[in-house]
Amino acid sequence: MGCVSLSEMHLTKILFPVRCVALGLFLVAPLFGQPASASPKEVKAAEAKTKADVSAADPRGESRELANARFDLEALSLHLGDNHPDIVSQRLKIAHLERLEPRKFSLDFSGGPVASFIAAVARIEGISFNVIASDQEDLRAAVIPPFSLRNITLVTLLEVSSRLIPREFVLEPAGGVEPNSVVCILRRRSVGPGTAYMSDFESFQLTPYLADQSIDDIIGAIRAAWELNPAHTADGLRLKYHPATSILLVSGQTDGHRSPSEAIDITRKVLSQVKRASAKDPKSTPVTAPAVPPEREKK
Repeated sequence: MGCVSLSEMHLTKILFPVRCVALGLFLVAPLFGQPASASPKEVKAAEAKTKADVSAADPRGESRELANARFDLEALSLHLGDNHPDIVSQRLKIAHLERLEPRKFSLDFSGGPVASFIAAVARIEGISFNVIASDQEDLRAAVIPPFSLRNITLVTLLEVSSRLIPREFVLEPAGGVEPNSVVCILRRRSVGPGTAYMSDFESFQLTPYLADQSIDDIIGAIRAAWELNPAHTADGLRLKYHPATSILLVSGQTDGHRSPSEAIDITRKVLSQVKRASAKDPKSTPVTAPAVPPEREKK
């Protein structure tokens, strides 16, 4: 039977506490190496800031709602599979928001027929601009002038193109306009009876004006005022003078949205500035030749 010396027993008593301390430090060390956990409130604040940064820096110009939906999908994808119901639901939400999201784009059109305009818009990703014409020749006959637009939506493009189309044509949407898709109808304006055009008529007595200017001078002034607007066509102003009554007949056509017509308004404005003889002015009284006595006629 072996014997343990006094020195060995003393050494064992000293090493036992040291071993306990070392073991404790080994177990506790990982806890000190981990960062302190954030509170739920701090976590939500950090996520909100990240979403805001993603939305603000999104190069596609998407709305905040769509950018946040994409961010949520990326977060779910970190711990869920592709076929998980939450992933599928989030993808459906994003697809729905994309359909409602008006895409912004830029367009440089060098000018040309509507057919060329449609081809230029067709090259824009995510934009559908369809034009239906009863006569395919109208797609080549209707010419749109050059223009450049930056950071616009489809609605803006539709408004601009409908205003730039020649006056003898009408470009209008067929039904509602979706954010990124529209179907338009191109047709010629009808000027026959019973159509969208409305004809206005007015008559003006020119006797007070003819004492100081001729009828040609008055009509010339009216036509000059009409031609100041380059959008006015020559047949949009119709003037007819009736010499027997000194009445000027004025007729103009409008598209049904303006009344009275611009032709009548312009005629009225011009006549308000034309020199007019007063009632006391002898020039305003028609001069007639004195009656010849019957005796002189016989001679």
